Amino acid sequence: MSLRTSIKNKVHAILSKNRVVMMYSDVTGKKALRFLDERSLRACYRPELQGYLQCIETLKRLIAEVSETIKRLAEDSAQAMLLIPIPGSSYDSSLLIISEIGDIGRFPSAKKLCSYAGLVPRVHSSGGKTRYGSITKQGSKWLRWILVELSHHFIKGSPRLKSLYARVARSHGRNTARVAVAREMLKIMYVMLR
Repeated sequence: MSLRTSIKNKVHAILSKNRVVMMYSDVTGKKALRFLDERSLRACYRPELQGYLQCIETLKRLIAEVSETIKRLAEDSAQAMLLIPIPGSSYDSSLLIISEIGDIGRFPSAKKLCSYAGLVPRVHSSGGKTRYGSITKQGSKWLRWILVELSHHFIKGSPRLKSLYARVARSHGRNTARVAVAREMLKIMYVMLR
C-alpha cells in the first residue's frame, strides 16, 4: 500500500471515530477540505487530521516534481520517446524499459533480449523428449514486471496480440497469456530500438 493511501485511510479513521460521514472520495480536494474544516471534531483529533492533510499535500507536491523530472528525462532520450506511442506506455514505463535494457546493441536477437528479461519458458529435455515449463524469471525483474503490466493495455491496441492472448488464455490461463503478450511486446520493442 502506498504511503499516500495509508495516510488517507488514517484520515478516514479519524472521521469514523468522530462519526463524520465523508461525502467526497478524495479527502484532499477543495470541496473535501472545506467539508472537513466545517465539521466539529474532538479537540485531540483536529491537529492530527491537519498533520495528515499536510503530509498528503507534501506528497502530492513531491510526486508532481518527480513526475516532471521523469517527463523531462524521457523527452531527452530518443529511445524512450520511441516507446511512448506503445499503448499503455508512459514516460515512467518507457524510461524503466530503456534503463533496464541498456544498450540494445548488446543483444544480437530479440530472443536473447527476451531471455535477458526472463520471459522465455524453461526447457527440460531428457530421453529425446522436450518439455517446456514456466518462465525462467532470470534477468531483469523490473523489465519483466513492467512488460507484464503493460501487456493488458497492449492487448487492446493490437488485434494480432489480442488473438494471441485469447488463444493462450484458453489453453493455459490468463496469466500465462499476459506473459506471452509481454514477450511479443519485447520483440516489437527490440525491432523499434534497433
